[in-house]
Amino acid sequence: MEPKLDLDTYARLLAKFATDNSMRESLLQTHALSEDEWEEVDEYWQDRLGEDPEDEEQVSPLMARFSQIFTETQLQLAGVELALDRYVEILRQVQSGRELHKVLAEERVALNDYLKAHAHWTRRSLESDEVREELQAKLNEPRSSRRRSAQD
Repeated sequence: MEPKLDLDTYARLLAKFATDNSMRESLLQTHALSEDEWEEVDEYWQDRLGEDPEDEEQVSPLMARFSQIFTETQLQLAGVELALDRYVEILRQVQSGRELHKVLAEERVALNDYLKAHAHWTRRSLESDEVREELQAKLNEPRSSRRRSAQD
């Protein structure tokens, strides 16, 4: 039996349900699914995702794809509040030995926002040579040229 939703759509819906389950009914309606039909789709994909990979040392390609789409969707829903420049400024201070919680307090950035930005910019730098090069360039800039002086 083929499911009514492909794996990517299933992963996106699960991520949305995990973020805000109050949208469940409208999301199911958008995909022309009843609750019973959703249960069938869920059971189908859970069975497939639970199958053991051929090589026990590796994650199955199906599980890897599901994890990628689920995580990307959660990051998109969470939003990234820190622009690259601010993220780099915080990262440089931490890399220089300052304590993260003190840097975040001074910069008035919540830990959760920093962690989301860290995941976002790390992923983007792995996906794009341009972003990786920009991140490296910003990390290598002399302190005086990258941001207004803290003494001003």
